[in-house]
Amino acid sequence: MEKKISVIVPVYNTEKYLKQCIESILNSTYRNFEIILVNDGSTDRSEKICRYYSKKDPRVKVLNQEHSGVSTARNKGIDSSEGEWIVFVDSDDRISRGFLEAIMERECQNQDLLIFDQTNGCSENTGRHGRVYYFKKSDTTQIIEKMLCAKQLTEESKISLYSPYAKAYRKSIINQHSIRFPSDIFISEDKIFNLEYLLRTEACLYIPETAYFVQWRPESATHSFHRDFLKNHYAFQHKLENILRKNNIFEMVERAYYENVQAAMTEVLIYGIFNPYSTRTYYENCRLCHKVRNERTYKRAIKQNGITGIMPRRVLLFFLNAECYLAVNLICKLSYIVLRKLKR
Repeated sequence: MEKKISVIVPVYNTEKYLKQCIESILNSTYRNFEIILVNDGSTDRSEKICRYYSKKDPRVKVLNQEHSGVSTARNKGIDSSEGEWIVFVDSDDRISRGFLEAIMERECQNQDLLIFDQTNGCSENTGRHGRVYYFKKSDTTQIIEKMLCAKQLTEESKISLYSPYAKAYRKSIINQHSIRFPSDIFISEDKIFNLEYLLRTEACLYIPETAYFVQWRPESATHSFHRDFLKNHYAFQHKLENILRKNNIFEMVERAYYENVQAAMTEVLIYGIFNPYSTRTYYENCRLCHKVRNERTYKRAIKQNGITGIMPRRVLLFFLNAECYLAVNLICKLSYIVLRKLKR
């Protein structure tokens, strides 16, 4: 009997993209799957679209909750899932027709984590374009280092190690170790989930096949302004460090950890403090910069600023450490414009 795959889709006000997302899953060449649409208190037509597809196809299940965030929605989907494998898809993205079928190939069945390529484009050129890569338990630290530094798994790969997209997880491992997305942070919650999962895997397989298509949206949580952005990053960094120390690998990945902190500081400055849509005054932003500069974890990371990381980030953090907040402001405003253009 064919094994079932659970495809979990958190939904929040994405009526413009939701149909093409659901259709891409329903068009999969592998047929034994369930789609769990978790409506996170949408106020547009998203819930109606979900209901339409649940009536159209018995494999589509709809769950409703008050608006609580993507972590709570994904966790609700996990709790309701029946499949042996779990796949996460955002409601504004699409998957390839062969993604789910590739998960069921023989070479995948003794693995704990399957990783595929993803792209921001719309090309359906999804065939295998290289050899597969096997990773053992002894490779876990290396993979975590790459995840923390936002590096590719191989020279040819096009993946995001910290995101849950273009991956397949074993539900048995998730449940055995009670792995869930943290609901107390709204950005980088997927890094925590993947880190917890990686620490429990014995075997991982990277398959060089484009399986996931990302729809970039300027209003997404990562790029939009949120007053609690800084508070969120404090919570994330402390949670991340605690997990690494609890599992006795902090010293092994310390340099990568602080590079991750530096990247987080850059995000805080660009998207959380000097975001063009912020309603704070320039002087209020300067006070926040001073707070960031003196936060314990960030302060330790700044000491390693000249050792690791890309040059633009080094320059930005150099001016932050020197308390040249006018320069920090100008660099952040320019970076915001450039980054938005690059991600379109």
